[in-house]
Amino acid sequence: MGGLIEWLPEMEFVPLLILFVAGVLAFILSTISGGGGALVLVPIVNWLLGVSNTAPILNLGTFLGRPARLIIFWKYIHWRLCFYYAPAAIIGAWVGSWFFAQTNLSFLQIFVALFLISTIVQFRLGKVKRSFIFKEWYFIPLGLIVSILGTLIGALGPVLNPFYLNTGLDKEAPSQQKQQIHSLPESLK
Repeated sequence: MGGLIEWLPEMEFVPLLILFVAGVLAFILSTISGGGGALVLVPIVNWLLGVSNTAPILNLGTFLGRPARLIIFWKYIHWRLCFYYAPAAIIGAWVGSWFFAQTNLSFLQIFVALFLISTIVQFRLGKVKRSFIFKEWYFIPLGLIVSILGTLIGALGPVLNPFYLNTGLDKEAPSQQKQQIHSLPESLK
């Protein structure tokens, strides 16, 4: 992350302004819709700052925006899911950080995009409440996998939505749940 400080003064005003406005709009989108703001930012940050800087910048932005959403959605959090998810996600954040320093895995963004598109088909455009049974303890391995991939890509919040919905949570719950469930692992990235 030391590289961020080195090139920031060299950036022109217009790209910084574009990045700032896009970040504010993505934060609003993510708060209202329950996620996706960081995924919207991926191509913009890639274009302005390069693929190798995207994940660290998105992780930092998510970390900074998390407390406001956590306060707003505090009473809607399902704490049992947090207890299943968080320990494995913490390990995943460390493992993902190590992989990020060792390799260039930008092709993973394509797989995440395909998965997100598949969720539309899974829920048949909202006509099906659950497309598969997902037990709470399944969040242990899911936490590990999503945290590793999220550290490498920088944006995976919406990937968890089908799993939340398939545990039986209300359709509004994923946005509130993600605020807490990601807080601790995000702080370690």
